[in-house]
Amino acid sequence: VPVEVILPADRSEPRPVLYLLNGAGGGVDRATWKRQTDLLEFFEDKNVNVVTPIGGAWSYYTDWQQDDAVIGTHKWETFLNEEMPPLVEAELNADGNRALAAISMSATSVFNLAIHKPGFYNGVAAYSGCVQSSDPIGQQFIKTVVEVWGGAESVENMWGPLDGPGWVENDPYVQAEKLRGTKIYMSTGNGLPGIPNDT
Repeated sequence: VPVEVILPADRSEPRPVLYLLNGAGGGVDRATWKRQTDLLEFFEDKNVNVVTPIGGAWSYYTDWQQDDAVIGTHKWETFLNEEMPPLVEAELNADGNRALAAISMSATSVFNLAIHKPGFYNGVAAYSGCVQSSDPIGQQFIKTVVEVWGGAESVENMWGPLDGPGWVENDPYVQAEKLRGTKIYMSTGNGLPGIPNDT
């Protein structure tokens, strides 16, 4: 998995890590931190390691219960919570503090990643996510992302049947108590159409 890294302005001592997750296309479409923000300029003088994995399109950065015949195997939670951080943080001489921020599709994922590994992330930030994923509206939105936009065979390969426990276990709204002690920032628009941004 390719990983983009922005190094701290001052590397003379260990620094924290901010993991940034791209939107639904996994970093190869327009819903990315690089295309939608000024992150390179913003972090230019900051003392933090910024790490952005590339990949995971339409996956919700979760461990799917079953392989999907169209979009394949997804074990992103295992990668993001278990496999990548020790390697990246050792290489970057990180200080053990970490936060996770995400846009669009992955703004649901940041909560689940923190819920499933309590205390690992000091904070999470979500921009334009769907945090009530087990109710019919949330499920329909996620189904649209995974099946319509992503072309997957079935959204049920992700968390199982729509009326099953997998959806409740991965609903940040229902599981919010498990985020106690984690700093949270959430932001979203009001849903009204605006001027398209073609840059």
